[in-house]
Amino acid sequence: MKENRTILLSTHFMEEADALSDRIIILSNGKIRANDSPNELKRIYGSGYKLFLNINQNQNNFNIFELIQKYLINSIIEIETNNQLIIQTNEQSSNKFILLFNQLDLLKEKNFILNYSLSNTTLGFVFFFFSFKNFQNKIFF
Repeated sequence: MKENRTILLSTHFMEEADALSDRIIILSNGKIRANDSPNELKRIYGSGYKLFLNINQNQNNFNIFELIQKYLINSIIEIETNNQLIIQTNEQSSNKFILLFNQLDLLKEKNFILNYSLSNTTLGFVFFFFSFKNFQNKIFF
């Protein structure tokens, strides 16, 4: 239905905007702060991928992180606890992820890790980025 038409949608639900829109404009205080496709906004203002690992408490997190860095060179530990490791990477989607997942599956079979998941930057994060940036510029007395 949207071929050769322009449909204007105003929403705060970023998942809805991501699913329905070819182009997104983010407004703050009546000014356009961003204007691009959903994927470009996530690429420009996003933080890449987050890899979440639930680790068996008897394992050394550093050894697991070293293995991950062999595949995802541009990665850092964002959060580390006794049983969880959250790794931030700016690597683009590629075969490196598939190879890493194969290695993580082997670690899971050997009970070194309990499970893992991967999350990409969402439009909600991009929207929050502009909202928080605007909030920081205000002075409260």
